[in-house]
Amino acid sequence: MKELVVKVKRWLPPGEPTVQTYTVPVDEGGELSVLNVLDYISAHLDRTLAYFSHAACKQAACGRCLVKVNGRIVLACKEMVRSESLLIEPAGKEVVRDLVCR
Repeated sequence: MKELVVKVKRWLPPGEPTVQTYTVPVDEGGELSVLNVLDYISAHLDRTLAYFSHAACKQAACGRCLVKVNGRIVLACKEMVRSESLLIEPAGKEVVRDLVCR
């Protein structure tokens, strides 16, 4: 089992953004989407993390799970984790909370 270091830019406007670091276990050879990583963090490490997750969001159709990962704007439900560390930030300009944007 290896560990994935995940940094998430968290923000509750009008306050200042912060970056929080999480460690997520990953099975050797296992594939995870960015959304799987966020789901793990929410379920096991931090229930307060705000991000878009919905049963239909695993089909790359609605675009609501859009986030910036390591500087690239991607769909969290479609983007597979390909590195040992991630920086996940909100993709929109109008942040509601953490990774949720209007």
